[in-house]
Amino acid sequence: MSRRMYIRRKGSVDSSLRGDTGGRMSVPNRVQNVSEANQQKLRCLYTNVRSLGNEMEELELLVQEVKPDIIGITETWWSSRHDWTTGIEGYVLFRKDRNKGKGGGVALYINDEVECKEIRSDGMAKTESVWVKITLGKKTTRASPGIVLGVCYRLPGSNLDMDRALFNVFNEVNTNGNCVIMGDFNFPGIDWRTSASNNNRAQIFLDAIADGFLHQIVAEPTREDAILDLVLVSSEDLIEEMIVGDNLSSSDHELIQFKLN
Repeated sequence: MSRRMYIRRKGSVDSSLRGDTGGRMSVPNRVQNVSEANQQKLRCLYTNVRSLGNEMEELELLVQEVKPDIIGITETWWSSRHDWTTGIEGYVLFRKDRNKGKGGGVALYINDEVECKEIRSDGMAKTESVWVKITLGKKTTRASPGIVLGVCYRLPGSNLDMDRALFNVFNEVNTNGNCVIMGDFNFPGIDWRTSASNNNRAQIFLDAIADGFLHQIVAEPTREDAILDLVLVSSEDLIEEMIVGDNLSSSDHELIQFKLN
């Protein structure tokens, strides 16, 4: 199946992924007269930050520049002592901190003009993930289709039971139709060109994706030479204009940007 997207690496953010700047549209003239459907596309930004404790200001500057509608974050390293520093003006925050040990944690910021509602279940509670159902488009277009959006973090040393709990959640959210799953899954041994691996645990992950009819979209390395950070979708038509490149100063993971179609 051909993919309706392009992937760019290591460069300035594509102007079509930016919002308004100083009252001027920072997109080419040919994009200014887009259809109503195109105006409803949501800009998404995801990355593994390896601690947001001292990097919120940098993230906020990036948000001001890119103006994403959705921001997915893994490894926030947050705890209750960070409660007063986690907000970003204009966004609703959904987060899940790691209860035990250092590190981990996931967060999902949604533009407060986007209709959204958190999803919770017993299965989700067993995983390091956060899930939200959004309406594609702004609140003025509530008849638009809904998408289940998730951010997940899988520990490098995750045991089989933990993996199965996460994969069961994939099946749970995928029954709703459209879903987009972002996260760091720590499977460096997978060759995504062939969707194959010599590692048994990685193969179980690949089987779970195939059984759920999910598609992995990221085709460029996100940390050194490995594709650790993934975007899984129920349909490739949901995603377009994906860019991989650049990172926050605290992280050695690349930023991933794309549009929800």
